[in-house]
Amino acid sequence: MAPTDWQDALAYTRSGLVSGDWWRLLSGHWIHLSWYHLLMNGLVLIAFYVLYGERQKISLCMLFFLSITISGGLWLKSPGIERYVGFSGVLTGLILIGAINTFSDDRLINTGIVLVILGKIAIEQWQPHDVITSALTDIPTVVDAHLYGALAGILYCILLLLKSHLMISRGFWGRLRFIDVKEEQEMLTLTDKDIINLRVNQQRS
Repeated sequence: MAPTDWQDALAYTRSGLVSGDWWRLLSGHWIHLSWYHLLMNGLVLIAFYVLYGERQKISLCMLFFLSITISGGLWLKSPGIERYVGFSGVLTGLILIGAINTFSDDRLINTGIVLVILGKIAIEQWQPHDVITSALTDIPTVVDAHLYGALAGILYCILLLLKSHLMISRGFWGRLRFIDVKEEQEMLTLTDKDIINLRVNQQRS
């Protein structure tokens, strides 16, 4: 938890972003309303490490992507939200990334985790407020951050899949190109031989 003046300087706020405080797109996800708020998010992060720590590493690129995408969603699709702080949106994306990227390792558990997260988000969007999280923490919850966190996590996995396919495709075409060049060199060599043989035959005749 950060002091009140720090929260005001670092929280995601539409008015702050309008004023040019672009850092709020990132910093708002790293401060909390209270120690209890921080503890709840910390427990979820520990659960992530227990489930996926050895198989799904958390990178700075991943955290940056999730934070920016969630903030972008809040800015573009939730204009009524003036202020947001907390790590729950990013955590939602992290857990979905872990479940999707390690899905084949434990299909049953990962399917259950994905269904629970999607079901929770559906309830949050249906209810006027987050009845699940608010009942546990007694803290007003920005449910749209969870929705955008889930979408960001899914999008991140799609981009990783496209990247892997692109790398495979490049390797495939690179090998084809190598074969084509080799064949061209062989054809060129054969052509040179043919020319030499032709000249020798002409001289003999």
